Amino acid sequence: MRPVYATLEQLRDRLAVALGFGAQGGAQPNQIPILNHFLQQSQSQIWHSLKLNQMNRVHYENLGANQEVLDVPSDCRVGALTGVYWKDGDVWRRLHHGLPKEYDTTLRDDPRYYGVNSRYDSSSLQVQFYPVPCKVIEVRMDYYAQPSRFTQNKDHASVPEDLLITLAIVMGKAHYSQSDVQLYTSQFEEMMRRVRSLNFDSEGSFNASRPFDAYGRPVKWSNEWSG
Repeated sequence: MRPVYATLEQLRDRLAVALGFGAQGGAQPNQIPILNHFLQQSQSQIWHSLKLNQMNRVHYENLGANQEVLDVPSDCRVGALTGVYWKDGDVWRRLHHGLPKEYDTTLRDDPRYYGVNSRYDSSSLQVQFYPVPCKVIEVRMDYYAQPSRFTQNKDHASVPEDLLITLAIVMGKAHYSQSDVQLYTSQFEEMMRRVRSLNFDSEGSFNASRPFDAYGRPVKWSNEWSG
């Protein structure tokens, strides 16, 4: 089983030490909200900046006869679907993203297109299929999952903790105007460059064939990176 990342509490204690608070590793109660904020914001920024292998998900669900829509998984945000397929015998057939501008709502056939409908917030996302099938079919949704909850002490981080803690240190040192902030900024930028060298091609486009596997090659093992 792959290891899990550190908890919010563990990372907060490390951050407190790095910022010079609590020599014994524990943050003071009045420091907890701001330290949590640095860590949570760092996780969000890293999640948006990288495509992490362990965040790729596959969801299977049946679409009923004459059924037009399916809810997306609860951890899938707007724009995070990377592919929708239906199973034709032993073959998964990929659907085209985007519904035709004009289509016959009464048509019943094997689906060829899908669209994503958003109502109010990401929890109400639905995938709409066209044509609407006249039989039950199995559907597969590939997507990039959003981070899991990261607000309670025992919640584990969803992104590489060495990247997360370094960015949080940068945020903290900038907030408290500490003189060595540039040192940590340079360190974080170098770590991100190494990750992106695996995660993106030479033109700066995301390389879907090689998403960064943070479990397989920790960022801190810098001497193993080929660049």
